[in-house]
Amino acid sequence: MKLMNKVALITGSASGIGRDAAILFAEEGAKVAIVDLEKDAAVTTAQAVKQAGGEAHPIQADVSLWDSCKSMVDETAEVFGGVDILFNNAGMPMPKPLDTLTEEDWDRTMAVNLKSVFMCTKLAVPKMIQRGSGAILSTSSVTASIGSRGQAAYCVTKAGIVSFTQCMALELAPYSIRVNCICTGFTDTPMLRNFLAQWFPNKEERDQIIQATKAKAVLNRYGTPREMARAALFLVSDDASFITGQALLVDGGTTINIL
Repeated sequence: MKLMNKVALITGSASGIGRDAAILFAEEGAKVAIVDLEKDAAVTTAQAVKQAGGEAHPIQADVSLWDSCKSMVDETAEVFGGVDILFNNAGMPMPKPLDTLTEEDWDRTMAVNLKSVFMCTKLAVPKMIQRGSGAILSTSSVTASIGSRGQAAYCVTKAGIVSFTQCMALELAPYSIRVNCICTGFTDTPMLRNFLAQWFPNKEERDQIIQATKAKAVLNRYGTPREMARAALFLVSDDASFITGQALLVDGGTTINIL
């Protein structure tokens, strides 16, 4: 039970990586705040956690808004008595090339993917200081270090998360708060499937793209949300007690597959 008596707040945890992380963290003893923009989906995930024998509390929040983030953190601390772990996992794609990318698209992507990490971290840190320690994790991407056509806004946010992680690791070390991120490769989540459907509406073309993107990983497949959740568990647990300021690649070898 790697997270016994810990309180974990996970944003974007109604589906995909966040959902699997919520269930896994609960299996390892954590009390989990399930945070998502979609309240019904958050409730469904909380029920799944409880069915697995864990303790969970669903919270509806828009992580792009300061007041919503503050209410989310305060509610978690009120329900569970504090915050030990923050997993900044909420995010959105923005599959638009420069000629169709608008200022509104750019600002929305920055707010959801990057500004939210700043706000949630800033709000959660005082709760962690009260507990005497903490662990902060954020979901970045392989696109933090390698570009992707038509994904400039998304890639910039993921690179920003890596830089923010490093800065916060330096600032928060005196409080025994570790800060890391995972850089995920292609992962079989609803967000990826929706993105591919939007970007490649023709099924035959989409199937070809799926095979091509799977082949980018030397393991020749997509990762699963559970695999990403296991990496997240490692970094927020005491197994990683001497690890901070790191961006862990969880990509099946995508970033080394250049030839």
